Amino acid sequence: MLRHSLKIIATIALAITVLLGVAGTSQSATPCADVTVSIIPDSISPGGVVTVAGSVLNCSGAKERVDIQYGISGPCGVADMGTVRFLLKARETRSSSLSYTVPASACAGTYTITVSAYVGGTLLDTASATLTVQ
Repeated sequence: MLRHSLKIIATIALAITVLLGVAGTSQSATPCADVTVSIIPDSISPGGVVTVAGSVLNCSGAKERVDIQYGISGPCGVADMGTVRFLLKARETRSSSLSYTVPASACAGTYTITVSAYVGGTLLDTASATLTVQ
C-alpha cells in the first residue's frame, strides 16, 4: 500500500512539474543546437552592401548555455574569430542580421564565415556561408 501511495505521489509531482514548465529546464535532456548563417547577396563588388544573418536554436528540452564560435577568413590575410554565449530556453531561437558595406579597398576573392555551436565544450552544429568579392 505504501509503495502504491508513493507511486501516486510521484506521478502527481511529475504532472505538476510538467504543467509548471519545470520539466523543460531539467539538465538531464540531451544537448541540441542548430545554427544557420547566410550572406545576401553572395557575390558583390567593392562598395556594395551585404547582409549577414544567423540564428541559433536550442532544440533540446532544457535551457542551455550555448557558445557560438565564429570565424571569418578571406584573401589578403583577412581573419577574425570570437565567441558569443547565449543562455537559451528550451526550443528558443535567437536570430540576428547585420548590413555591411564592403570597403572599396577589399581584396577580390572568396570570404568565408563559419559558425559553430557548443554546449559544455561539445560541438553540436556548424554552418558556413561565403561571399565572393569581384
